[in-house]
Amino acid sequence: MKPIKDIQLYNDLQAVEALLIEEGWCKHTTRDSEGQRCLRGAIDAVTYGTTTRSMSRWINIQSALGTHLLATWNDLPGTTFDDVLAKLRAARAALVE
Repeated sequence: MKPIKDIQLYNDLQAVEALLIEEGWCKHTTRDSEGQRCLRGAIDAVTYGTTTRSMSRWINIQSALGTHLLATWNDLPGTTFDDVLAKLRAARAALVE
């Protein structure tokens, strides 16, 4: 197995994906009445839902995903859950040397 460049970021990206798969994905709100989360809502839960709240971890995830407008991208009419998962997986793959 190849080394991972940033294990915290890799684990955070994996946690975001797992949360979206487990709780469901939505658009136009960080968390809907059914408990589903948008991409930004899942990132918030992973980086701020712990005892060690970290804005730097949030920024690192945002940078790894390659967009500064995560909520806007998530909510675009053409964005699908498969697109969100693909973006998360590509960001993780980029961390493996």
